[in-house]
Amino acid sequence: MAIAPDERLSQEEIDALLATLQNDAETVSQPASQPEQQTSVRPYDFRRPDKLSKEQLRTLRMMHENMARRASVSLSAYLRTTVDMVLSEIDQGTYATFLSQTITPAIYNLVSLKPLQGQLILELSASLVDVVIDRLLGGPGVVWEARKEFTDLELSLLRGVVDRILGGLAEAWSVVFPVEPQVDDMLLDLYFVQVSLLSDTTVWVVFEVRVGGVSSHLRLGIPYALLKPISAKLSPQAWIAGSESIADERHETSVQYLRAHLQDVPVALVAYLGEVDTTFEEIYRLKPGDLIPLDTAADREIKVFVEGTHCF
Repeated sequence: MAIAPDERLSQEEIDALLATLQNDAETVSQPASQPEQQTSVRPYDFRRPDKLSKEQLRTLRMMHENMARRASVSLSAYLRTTVDMVLSEIDQGTYATFLSQTITPAIYNLVSLKPLQGQLILELSASLVDVVIDRLLGGPGVVWEARKEFTDLELSLLRGVVDRILGGLAEAWSVVFPVEPQVDDMLLDLYFVQVSLLSDTTVWVVFEVRVGGVSSHLRLGIPYALLKPISAKLSPQAWIAGSESIADERHETSVQYLRAHLQDVPVALVAYLGEVDTTFEEIYRLKPGDLIPLDTAADREIKVFVEGTHCF
């Protein structure tokens, strides 16, 4: 059958059809792309499980910097000398790593933080213990040259210092979560105590403590199991908000305290009816019934002085 000239395809239409057939062939030869699946993959290190984030470590740093300031003031008053306590390091690793960094001899306090479950370790270097005990016994605060074992009396004296350090810890932690620190045991060797598994994550906080002219160290070992229930609260925003809330509460308490006690403060209240210039002779000649005219009219206000200050 013959094709009419007006029904024939132009060269441009033929090229367009060939291009379409080529694109369809490429589409068939390639498999259909699968939709991307949104997966949340987080790396997990079995040797260091449950690591704290940098933000959480930052919050712990701010908390324990606050603890250092409070403990410095408390210990200075207790030991009657200047005590500077500064946070020098905070890090995390396995409990085995924490044990490998212990410096012997030292005093180790097992501390519970009710209502949290578990214990933390408060490590006091032997040099710090020497200086503290020497101060408490009336000495200048020196490190003993000959190393000897600590007696029960010396450890009993040390409890007062430990209680003040834990008091600073309780005040610092109260911004995030109120705790009640309590010493469960005081040890001379830590290797016989199973506070955490060797592979579990532990946060250690190291303080440099200067008592008088002697510098020593103090260290906290906090297992992750102790921090896990409050890990969601370990954020800088929560710490700052908690600090502001506590500051407001303390300010209001202080204002109420001042108002209550100002009611009991005795003050001198004096009202000046008026003044007059006279001589000693005229005063000497005064008799009952004499009148002394003042410079103030009866219908005018009089001045009232409180502790010498004109107030009304």
